[in-house]
Amino acid sequence: MNILKRIAALSFAVIGVVAVVTVVVLLTSREADIRLASALGFDAAAKRIKDASPESRPPHLEESGRPEWTDHYSIVRRILECTGTESISKVEFLPLFVGEMYTENPRLWNRDKKTETMPNGQRAPTTHERGYMELSRVLANQRTLLSDRAKSAYNVWQVAALVTIGLGLMTTVLVSLSTTEFGQGPGVTQRTIRVLAVIFPALGTAAAAVVAFYGPQAEWTQSSRTLASLSQLHAQLALDLWKLECKADAAGEIKPPLKVLPKTPLLEEASKRYLEIQTVANASQGNSQNEPAQPKKPDPASKPGG
Repeated sequence: MNILKRIAALSFAVIGVVAVVTVVVLLTSREADIRLASALGFDAAAKRIKDASPESRPPHLEESGRPEWTDHYSIVRRILECTGTESISKVEFLPLFVGEMYTENPRLWNRDKKTETMPNGQRAPTTHERGYMELSRVLANQRTLLSDRAKSAYNVWQVAALVTIGLGLMTTVLVSLSTTEFGQGPGVTQRTIRVLAVIFPALGTAAAAVVAFYGPQAEWTQSSRTLASLSQLHAQLALDLWKLECKADAAGEIKPPLKVLPKTPLLEEASKRYLEIQTVANASQGNSQNEPAQPKKPDPASKPGG
């Protein structure tokens, strides 16, 4: 009888652990917090949670060791050299509208409204050079967002898998006990085992349905694949940009004459590649959410008489 009581207590403990893990996952998921706050009518709280997310507040260039911002800073440094600025720390000596092009760190912006001209030997980036920095910034933001999303999806997938395994284990034990002498009879413990043998399969089915609906594995796979493509594109853009030599402005657009990055198809090709990656990612996401599972076609070789 003591063994049966321990088994019943263990079953209730497992139910409690599953409930606690579910609550923890919901509380640690930023998207779930935003949906919950919006559903309860706390729009201001939902806005604060969204504004505090990494994708809404990208890290500062010089303070981040993340690879996406390292690639971005490499591109910015190449532009800085062509414009005559020694390093990112010198941005504070440039006009505000120029400093905002190079870094997102407000501490390096010169807010002195009297400074509206460039120092001697330096110039503002051209439209072509700004195109490189804007594309690099978009890539860095996308990589940051996808990296955080992939980590979150993997954590949810891991917890969901462990919970599903635990429910399956307890279901097997309880169903097996309910068919033996330990689960038969009018006693309280026997009735508890039989009730739990009915509840746990339902919990397992519900958990599997929730995991299949949210699809953390599919989200992790898609985010990781898109992240790898964007990382390759970003790193290749940074390497190819350093291969370009700053040449004298032949068109005479820069006054006084200074060196500029030559106009090559590199920016256009990188932009097209970025749009292709985004198109494939959006199409894959739509197909995984809308297309039903296709039945497996029978193998013609397995037909009778074939």
